Amino acid sequence: MDRRGKDDAAKRARKPYTDRTRRAMLNMGQLVYFRNDLKEIMSFSDMIEKDRASFMATLTARASQRSIPEARQYIDEVEAREGFSKDTARRLHRLLDHYTKYR
Repeated sequence: MDRRGKDDAAKRARKPYTDRTRRAMLNMGQLVYFRNDLKEIMSFSDMIEKDRASFMATLTARASQRSIPEARQYIDEVEAREGFSKDTARRLHRLLDHYTKYR
């Protein structure tokens, strides 16, 4: 026992496991690399130049703050609306898979 009267085993007891669901999110430790790869992919896309910066910022925000599935959904929406190619969308999906972290 320590000086406060608590048992050593009670101090070392672990918290009970809570079943929190983990979500696929953007790996923030690799954010600089993600942005560079995203710029490279978007430089070869057929999206209008003035819309690229807004698209990249929104995609980064959704992947880092909401979840990777929501970012994928946003890519699909923009592909249908804006009309960048399926190849670009496929590359963006692979990029998100590469920089995914569960938290």
